[in-house]
Amino acid sequence: MSRVVILHGRPGQDEYFSDDYPSASNSHWLPWLQKQLLMVGHDVQTPEMVNAFAPDYAVWQKEFARHLVDEPMALIGHSTGAGFLVRWLSEHPQIQVESLVLVAPWLDPFSELGSDFFDFTNKGHFCFNDLGTDQFPELLQVLQDR
Repeated sequence: MSRVVILHGRPGQDEYFSDDYPSASNSHWLPWLQKQLLMVGHDVQTPEMVNAFAPDYAVWQKEFARHLVDEPMALIGHSTGAGFLVRWLSEHPQIQVESLVLVAPWLDPFSELGSDFFDFTNKGHFCFNDLGTDQFPELLQVLQDR
């Protein structure tokens, strides 16, 4: 059984403090993917970052460290979670990673830069509203093929 850690992105502050939305680690496709991987025997963790609407690298590092194991593991990050993994891995080159999947690292999803430089996907920022579902079978397939 291998460890898989799935990191969520940065929710808006209004979403973070609203009862109308699940916590960041329980939204979009994350719980679906966690369940699929659990059912085939993986140890899957989806840490919840405190005050995720205002990411603090030191806080994220501390919470993430609680989910590490000594064996190679798979890491999956969405949006800000993907950015965190890039930085964290660059600072911890000794860590053995079996797989690294970065889903929609922040790439100007709302075209704030005013160019089409990042206009390459019809899945938007891979959130529920963009996908139209809470499932992400393509990502599951990538993980199963590794």
